Amino acid sequence: MYTASGDGGIALDLDGKPLTSELKIPSTRNDKEPVDWRQWHHWNRIDSLTTVKLKKGVHVITLKTVSHGNMNYDYLDFKLIQ
Repeated sequence: MYTASGDGGIALDLDGKPLTSELKIPSTRNDKEPVDWRQWHHWNRIDSLTTVKLKKGVHVITLKTVSHGNMNYDYLDFKLIQ
């Protein structure tokens, strides 16, 4: 879940090393919204952003904003694909 005031991009790192290239995040901005601060309440969800392979064990995944930094993040959801 996220909000974004314009199209942007994020990337994921795994244990301090790049895991993905830039992943495009579409804007949630609504130009018809009459109150500016409400732009941050137009939440969106992307159901499938990328697929990555992880080795068994404990890891640190870092989300980085890499372009157009006006975004708020709620959560990331990871699913096992077999």
